[in-house]
Amino acid sequence: MNNTAKVLNNSYIMTGGKDPSKLVSCLNKAVDAGAFPGAVISIIKNDGQENEFNFTKASGNRLIEEDANTDSNSIVTQDTIYDLGELTLIFCTATLFMLYVKQEKCQVDDLVSRYLQGFSVNGKSLISIKNLLTSQSGLIASYPFYEEIARNSEGSRIGMLASRGAKEYVLNKIIRSNLKTTPNTKTYHSEVANLLLGFLIEVLSGNSLDKAFMREVANPLSLTNTGFIDLSLLRLKKLSPVVNMIAPTENCDWRGKILCGEVQNDNAWAIGGIAGNAGLFSNVNDVTTFGIEILRALRGESEIFDESVTKEFIGLETDHAPYLWERASKENLMLSCGFSSSAVGLNSFTGCSLWIDPEKDLVITLLSNKVHPSRSNKKIVPYRMKIFTEALRLAES
Repeated sequence: MNNTAKVLNNSYIMTGGKDPSKLVSCLNKAVDAGAFPGAVISIIKNDGQENEFNFTKASGNRLIEEDANTDSNSIVTQDTIYDLGELTLIFCTATLFMLYVKQEKCQVDDLVSRYLQGFSVNGKSLISIKNLLTSQSGLIASYPFYEEIARNSEGSRIGMLASRGAKEYVLNKIIRSNLKTTPNTKTYHSEVANLLLGFLIEVLSGNSLDKAFMREVANPLSLTNTGFIDLSLLRLKKLSPVVNMIAPTENCDWRGKILCGEVQNDNAWAIGGIAGNAGLFSNVNDVTTFGIEILRALRGESEIFDESVTKEFIGLETDHAPYLWERASKENLMLSCGFSSSAVGLNSFTGCSLWIDPEKDLVITLLSNKVHPSRSNKKIVPYRMKIFTEALRLAES
C-alpha cells in the first residue's frame, strides 16, 4: 500500500502505509449489527516529531428513521456532527477549570460555598471543587429536574423550558439539596455535581458557559465545528441547525420527535442545551484536534494548556484519580483493548469516545449516535471494545 491513501467511500483517509482492512471490517460489522447507524473513527499517532500516523474512516448512515426534524441525506462523513454527550465533561468542563487554575481564578481545593451563596446548608459546607471533579462530592447521583421544569411550563405561553429561569431553578434546587453521602468518602458518577460545575464556570468566567468555552477553548484551537446549540434561540426561531450535517439521536416519546440539533440529555435540554454535563456538538476532526493538544500539553509543548496543571487534571504522575476523565480500566473495558495504564478518556452515553494514551503517543476518537433511534440500544459495548482493539493494533503495527 502507498504511504498515503484516500478512498472516497464514507471518508477513508490514511497516511503511514498500513493495512486498515481489519478495523474497517470491524466498523462495518458494528453498523450491520445495529450497534449504531453510522460512525467515524480517527487515529493519530503523534510523538511530536515527523513520525506521524493518521487514519480516518467513516461508515454507515446518520439515521435509521426520518421525520420532519431530520434530513434524508444520511451518509456519514468525517464532517458529520455528533451530540458528544458526556464528552462535554472533558472537552469543556474539566478543560475550563484547568485553564482557570492556570490563570489563578480558582484552586481545586477551594470550597464551593466560596463562590455560591447559601451552598453550605444541609451539610455541604466542606464540598470542594476537587470533590466535584473527582466524583466524591456526596451529592445525589441524579435528579429529574426536566420533569419539574416541563410541568412548570405547562399552559404557559412562553414557559420555563430553556430559559434563564430554568437554570436558576436547577441551581437553587442543588443549593438547597441534601447530601447522599459524606463528601470525600465514596466515588460515584453524579450528574447533579456535573451540572453544578457548569454553573461554577459561569461564576468564575463572568459569562455563559457556551461563550466561555468559545473564548477559552474553541477559538484558540480553531475549532470551527464545535459548540453548544442554544435551545432558547431555536424556540425563538433565531437559530436553525443544519440537520443534514448532524447525526440524529433518539426518537424521544415525551419530546415527540427524533432529536436532531438539540441535546439528548434531558436535564441539559431543560436548561437550554448549555450545561456542564452535556450539550457540546462536534465532528471527529475537532475532537481529535483537542485530543492532540492535550497530548502536546503533557509533553510541555502546548501554548494553551499548562503542562503541570494538565498532568494534575489527567492524573498523570499523581496518586489521585483524573478530574472528570477516566483511566483505562477493566471496568470500562479500555484496558483490555491494549491501552497502557496511563491512558485516559471517556465513553459517552450517546456513543462518542475520546481516548488519549501518552505512553503510546496516541489519540483515538470514535463518534457515533448509538442512541438513534432508541436510548435503550446497548449493542455498542462489545463492538466498541473490538473497534478500539483493532485501532490500537493498526496504530502500532
